[in-house]
Amino acid sequence: MTTPFSRVYWEQRAEFAWTALGNPVPPQGDPPFDAFRHAYTSATWTRLFGETAAHMAGDYIESANKSNFNRGDFGLRDMHGDLLNNAAGREIGKDAPIGWTDEQLANEVFHALEDGRLITDPQNDERTSPNLFPSELNPRGWSWMEWNDVFPSPVPGNVNPTTNTTYQSAVIFT
Repeated sequence: MTTPFSRVYWEQRAEFAWTALGNPVPPQGDPPFDAFRHAYTSATWTRLFGETAAHMAGDYIESANKSNFNRGDFGLRDMHGDLLNNAAGREIGKDAPIGWTDEQLANEVFHALEDGRLITDPQNDERTSPNLFPSELNPRGWSWMEWNDVFPSPVPGNVNPTTNTTYQSAVIFT
């Protein structure tokens, strides 16, 4: 059983929204769906929890994904694409009228995909270049390697070696 605190829940919710718009079930790793999934989830979180919480959760999930850090420039650009799609989703969620349904929100995210606001090819999209990546999406100004060193995937009871503090809760997105 999935819960709203699992990654599977949000992936299934995004897939449901995707297919409700008339799209076929996406194959694993489908770039347009991946972009849609990131933006739709961030738009939904923004509406449910607010822009700051959605931003923090999205950043945390990307910083906890070890594959973003062990694939060199490929992983960095992939993460930049995800973070930019998350940011686009937050904007959509923030600007969505209060009375919008999930279907209307999904439709707006799909329009962002169609008009090129979302990134579907992070390896070749200049917006993911480390030199062009917007600094406001990295509020601490750290390199993502530094971010990963400070915030490794927390396990309750483990000590963060940088801050010498004990983690109080586990990663809720698996």
